[in-house]
Amino acid sequence: SINKNILITNYNLSSMYIQKGEYNKAIKNLQKILEINPKFTTADRTLSIITKYEKNNKHFLDMKEKKINLKLNNSEMIELNFALGKAYEDLKDYKNAFTHIKEANDSKKKVVNYNIQNDINLFKNIKKDFEADFKIKNIYNKKKLIFIVGMPRSGTTLAEQIISSHKNVYGAGELVFLSDMIKEEFFNKNNKNYNLKKFNDLQNEYLNKISLIDNSNKSLTDKAPLNFRWIGFITIMFPNSKIINCKRNSLDNCWSIYKNNFDAGLNFSFNLTDLGKFYKLYEDLIYFWKSKYPKKIYDLEYENLINNQENETKKILNFCELEWDPNCLKHYDNNRLIKTVSTVQARKPIYKTSIKSSNNYSEYLKELKTILNK
Repeated sequence: SINKNILITNYNLSSMYIQKGEYNKAIKNLQKILEINPKFTTADRTLSIITKYEKNNKHFLDMKEKKINLKLNNSEMIELNFALGKAYEDLKDYKNAFTHIKEANDSKKKVVNYNIQNDINLFKNIKKDFEADFKIKNIYNKKKLIFIVGMPRSGTTLAEQIISSHKNVYGAGELVFLSDMIKEEFFNKNNKNYNLKKFNDLQNEYLNKISLIDNSNKSLTDKAPLNFRWIGFITIMFPNSKIINCKRNSLDNCWSIYKNNFDAGLNFSFNLTDLGKFYKLYEDLIYFWKSKYPKKIYDLEYENLINNQENETKKILNFCELEWDPNCLKHYDNNRLIKTVSTVQARKPIYKTSIKSSNNYSEYLKELKTILNK
């Protein structure tokens, strides 16, 4: 009301509308942004996520013209290429879709300075630390926690949307607390020193932080996919918590990651070779955790959930020791904020079009498929 032309205010407002599922309001703000500054291509990419494109869509035509005629810097062009990739995919022009998505990823790869060897070393060290059984007992967490983990784009947002539709569950979304605490305490210092006091202190620190989000007696979901790295720590710190590992067809999963621009923390996603190798690290570590804690982890198969929502939902609630709640079948009516790129999908009734979606790009994904099948 003070100044309608402040770009960042319009963008933040559009982001909030998207998180709330109010897409028409978000579109108005994003269009306003592009009027103020056509080079703010983050708005193009964000708009592409909530748009279903047809051939003569004005935004699609504007983006094509913009790529040719505007002098965009590297980051602006990255965002625009991701947006155009989404548009061409909607139009079933998979060759042009892949061309733009690859161009965006190749440019992003050059600026993120990612080396897969660092994650190889991290995963190796985690397994080494947990090879022996810890003799730490007498920890009990006072709040019921449900950790939803797995690779990004494996159905974690949908799983949380379903579970948090339960009357006795609060969906907290992707929290950074646990990962930040573990990395700071055990991996950024030379002295790891696993002991009862440290784990108790970390549990209390985590519970204090989430109490600022929800201080009720409800169960709370923490849906940070890469927390699969910390399952051993979760098991010690929160022994009566539940862990749901979301799984999806590996090629579909990796392609869905590759075609989206993740702002932070997923630097492995901008190169198909890195992506394939990271997925294998994930599979190997999950296998290790399941051998250590066979009753602690529930594998939620995305395809099973899509094909038989009610049956799979009952299994999930049973694992989480929650009574049946029919609201879980109407997850699309859940009005909680969703802060991930899956916001649009998670607000829809179950649909099957994402299954085998990578088939449209099979000729471009041969090397990735080879890595995944090793």
